[in-house]
Amino acid sequence: MFLDVQLGSGERAGLELARAHVEEVRARGEEVMQFVLATASRDHALEAYDLGVVDYLLKPFTEERVTQCLQRVLARRPATKKEEPKAPERIVARRKKNLVFLDALLKTYDPRAIRLGIVAHHYRHPWEWHDQLMPTAAARLDAWMAQRVPNSPLIGHGADFVQAGVQNGVDPRFLVAVAAQESGLGTAGSGANINNPFGWGPAKPFASWTESIQTVAAGLAKGYLGEGRDTIAAIQAKWAPVGAANDPGGLNSNWTAGVSKLYAEMGGSPAGTVRI
Repeated sequence: MFLDVQLGSGERAGLELARAHVEEVRARGEEVMQFVLATASRDHALEAYDLGVVDYLLKPFTEERVTQCLQRVLARRPATKKEEPKAPERIVARRKKNLVFLDALLKTYDPRAIRLGIVAHHYRHPWEWHDQLMPTAAARLDAWMAQRVPNSPLIGHGADFVQAGVQNGVDPRFLVAVAAQESGLGTAGSGANINNPFGWGPAKPFASWTESIQTVAAGLAKGYLGEGRDTIAAIQAKWAPVGAANDPGGLNSNWTAGVSKLYAEMGGSPAGTVRI
């Protein structure tokens, strides 16, 4: 269901309607309806995501943003009984170069889920653990971006950050932190007009924000983590070297501190690895 937060004459009528439904249905132990909240204000984003809404659309929204929202709604639709896969007796998780077998019926955790601050007690698809965890991680990133830069075009791309990060072994929070440091989450610098919030290339144009996120995550995995550069400081030495010819103002000297601060705000450990 799509609801405007300011439904009718009430300032929070839509949000309160969603809350009343969620609380009543959860109390009965039944499945909660999927909600998408639309509003011109970011003030209720965290509260909305706490209720478990599928998405939070900030007005004015683009056709691309609405399309992404609809895709997220479809992805969250529950499987029918016929499609319901049988839960495996064991799940398989990858830990660095090793495969770890875990009892799916116990409260076991994938190390990557723990690093992202998410607890997962059960997986239906052992090789696609992020299908279960992505909505939670994406919602957290979207809420953080909405709070920090309300007009960021990257709000709503939390799922893209999570998917690209998981596929390439890069902490999605680090990807968001770099985008925030380099371009104010896509609102500043030349990257705002070319879908490049990372300064990748440099100034390489992309067809969409999603494409840039996927490209940079893959590039970090191959050209940085693949070379053993898996800490923020080690990545800066190549990404934004101090004294570089294209940095006459010396802004690169603040890169590690800036990215570290942003990464820590999302629960990351700035002194540790950004691998997952």
